Amino acid sequence: MPFIAYPSAYYYPEPKKMQKRQSVEHHPWGYWVTTTSEKTNGFVKVKLRWKDKQGKEHKFAWLKEEDIQTERILEINFVDIGQGDGAFIVFPDDKRLIIDAGKGDNMYRFLRWRFNRRKTRIHYTVISHPDEDHYYGLRGLVNDPKFTFDQVYHNGIVERDGDNPLGARTPGRGSELTELCETQTQLDQVLNNPLLVGEKRYPSLLKDLRDLNPNSGITMLHHGVGHMPGFSPGEHAKGIVIECLGPAAKRVNQQLRLPWFSSTGKTKNGHSVVLRLHYGNVRVFLGGDLNIKSEHYLLEEHTRLDPTPKTLDERNFLIDVARQSFECDVMKACHHGSADVDDIFVESVNPMATVISSGDKESHCHPRPDALGIYGKYARGRRPLIFSTELARSTEEYVSMPDHIQEQITDLVMKISDDSISASETKRLQREIEKLIKRKERAVAVYGMITVRTDGDKMIMTQKLEKKRATTGEKWDIHRFETLDDGQLHYQAKH
Repeated sequence: MPFIAYPSAYYYPEPKKMQKRQSVEHHPWGYWVTTTSEKTNGFVKVKLRWKDKQGKEHKFAWLKEEDIQTERILEINFVDIGQGDGAFIVFPDDKRLIIDAGKGDNMYRFLRWRFNRRKTRIHYTVISHPDEDHYYGLRGLVNDPKFTFDQVYHNGIVERDGDNPLGARTPGRGSELTELCETQTQLDQVLNNPLLVGEKRYPSLLKDLRDLNPNSGITMLHHGVGHMPGFSPGEHAKGIVIECLGPAAKRVNQQLRLPWFSSTGKTKNGHSVVLRLHYGNVRVFLGGDLNIKSEHYLLEEHTRLDPTPKTLDERNFLIDVARQSFECDVMKACHHGSADVDDIFVESVNPMATVISSGDKESHCHPRPDALGIYGKYARGRRPLIFSTELARSTEEYVSMPDHIQEQITDLVMKISDDSISASETKRLQREIEKLIKRKERAVAVYGMITVRTDGDKMIMTQKLEKKRATTGEKWDIHRFETLDDGQLHYQAKH
């Protein structure tokens, strides 16, 4: 199967040497292409829909043969799902992993577009914790028969109706949650009890997922299991390893427990599933909604050291030890750029690049200015990168007036009512109406997805440009990372 080669490629209207600004399309590394058998002058003809300056539609374009590779790479998409988290990962063996899906339908719409509404198997799903802006966006996927789910993992905390929304806990100081759903049997005891499910959305979603995917399993993923099943060292064909760093549960009399962090919200957020993905020289930190309290807890659990050092020497020693567990090249920032983040934790992760997933119309002002400062100050390298799905998203400065769009829709409806028009013209007018309705409902011009693509030796991080660069033909902002002679991944800054 052919894919675009590193770091990106340009499509041309003719099979001859041309300047990049004359290209008709631009795609980043790893993008799938459909080739034909026609080749000439070092170019290969590929399927691509594009329009020329006269508006004429074309179905083919030309790629340089050197810009095509046969090997699939690892792809991590931090989908712009608004306020919340949602990542879609495709492994080199074409297996798929969803980590959270936001609250709305952005993830659902992205995957419907990605797979052209074909039947799609989701091999792994991780729900980091039971907050709506992380799990409720799964509802469209779960209820669509074109999507099926295999193994699902969660943090063991299942919200429920009643006086104990996170389940029973021990009394007094040092309180711990004692009703974690580690196994499928324990989870079913909650899901099959109408008094516990009640009107709660989280157990209702899990129950629908189980009912519609009877062969799937839903179990707890925690630090004690070591690695995500199928991704232990030596287990994956491409050598991909996924460590489970959190939640860090303790086993007491065969029962898993998690400490209470001052409130329901702090507790379920703080015990998010936290993963560290390794592929060759590339490491990616995938956290949920950690907070300072839980960051300190994880640091202590992984290092057996005081997470609040009193001297500079103690701090440096803690960070050196913590980096053995947490250091990564790319960090998905916890809790959408919340200020509830500790600088010593970020310095322990030591990322070259940070991705923040946040959205508009929220009362928290994410990403917080001081959080941005921490992610910049305590990151690695001379020019650390901070990406934001919210900042990468763009809209027109002046959106067409809804009344104007409505008038166009009305005119098209009147044309369709004319009995003299052909069936093909009717379908064309219906498509125009659908486009206008979408334009009326959504003002977003470019969604702010941030994508990581790597073969374990090289890596790019990319976001779509709001407008094609006239001088270069670029449609994507691409940042390159390469492994140098020291065996480490380094950012290849342009300046």
